[in-house]
Amino acid sequence: MSTNPVHALDAAHYTDPALFERERERVFRRTWQFAGHVSQLERPGNYFALDLHGRGLFCVKDREGVVRAFYNACCHRAHQLVEGSGHKRVLVCPYHAWTYELDGRLRAAPGADSTPGFDPSAICLTPVRSELVGGFVFVNLDPDAEPMEHWYPGIADALAEYLPDP
Repeated sequence: MSTNPVHALDAAHYTDPALFERERERVFRRTWQFAGHVSQLERPGNYFALDLHGRGLFCVKDREGVVRAFYNACCHRAHQLVEGSGHKRVLVCPYHAWTYELDGRLRAAPGADSTPGFDPSAICLTPVRSELVGGFVFVNLDPDAEPMEHWYPGIADALAEYLPDP
C-alpha cells in the first residue's frame, strides 16, 4: 500500500474558459504546430485553410513552389479569403475583390487608382512562420520563434523513421 497521495490538477484547469485561453496564448500560439501535409499542396495554387487555436490561417503553394502560410484575412476589411481546400490562380477577397498573388502581394484593389497615396506595393497578406519537415507543414504564430530544429532537435530524423522509403 502506497503512502504517496495522488496529485491532480484542480478541475478548473480542464473546464475554465479563461485558463484555456491563457494556455492557447502562452503555449499553442507560440510553439510549432502541425498544419497539414505537402500532398495537399501538390501544385502551385493549391491551398488549404485551417483554424489554429482560434486563428484562421491558410497554406498555399506559390508559383515558385514555395509553401507559404498566411492569416486568412484580407488586408482591407479582414474578410476571410478562402475556405476548405482547393486551387486558385490568385486569391480574391469575396467582400471587396482585393486580389493577392499566391506569395501574398497585393495585385489589385478596386478604387485604388482614385485613392491618393495608395501604394499597393506596400500591402501584402500577413505571413505566418512555416516550415516543412518530412513532408509535414508546421506553423508558428510567433514571428520571432526559433526554427523547428531548435525547438525539437533531431525532428527531421525522428519523423523519417516513420515515413515510407522514397
